[in-house]
Amino acid sequence: MIKVLDKIFQVLEMVASESPNPLTPLQIATRLGMNRPTCSRILGELTDAGYLMHVSRQAGYTIGPRSYTFGGMAKYKPSFLEKAVPYVKNCARVLGQSVLICERLGGERYILHHSNFSSLNIRIVQLSYRDLFETATGMVLLAAAPAKEREKLYEEYRAEKLPMFPELESFEAASAVLDRIRKERICMRDKYRTLQWIAAVPVLKNGVTVAALGVSALAADASMPDRARMVEEIRKTAQLISNELSTIETTG
Repeated sequence: MIKVLDKIFQVLEMVASESPNPLTPLQIATRLGMNRPTCSRILGELTDAGYLMHVSRQAGYTIGPRSYTFGGMAKYKPSFLEKAVPYVKNCARVLGQSVLICERLGGERYILHHSNFSSLNIRIVQLSYRDLFETATGMVLLAAAPAKEREKLYEEYRAEKLPMFPELESFEAASAVLDRIRKERICMRDKYRTLQWIAAVPVLKNGVTVAALGVSALAADASMPDRARMVEEIRKTAQLISNELSTIETTG
């Protein structure tokens, strides 16, 4: 039953991420690695329930009225986003780059907000990604996790053959990298698969990591002075957000 629900939500999230532009069943099935009959059946059920709308046979599906109504009933972490988003937007504008803020739930990295002022065509097409071991923000979030949880997630990723940074050839190697990130409070590296330079720092609430703030830039265009400036800016931004989130109570 859980696997069926996973597939239903995957389809719904995929269509929602592209809304108001429609997606065809073939596009959805291909992106999700799902067989066409299963995808078509789920699309039909979601359309009958009002969560999706069938635009046309050629155009495909988009979000339906019930999804808009459901989405408007509640906002995710409104107090957090109200404080964080203006800083994230300003950071992206100042740097002229792609900046995002994420959190971790289980083995997935959830994108809370993304601002892009760079020439890179970076698109966030999902609400969450299983890429903790292949992103700077993911590594920062993992660095804050207990050792047993890190190991569990590492084994899950290995079993699912999910992408990882090449130096993480064993859990011991991964643990050493994560310990260093936790101590230095930063992860930065060249991501050769996408030709990017990426960096991320933790966002704290009363000293506890609750999110990660990351920046992406074309590696070829990011000189050492540029990288230093970007690190300084995301650290400053993360500190400003952390200050907004944290409270200090004193007595005496």
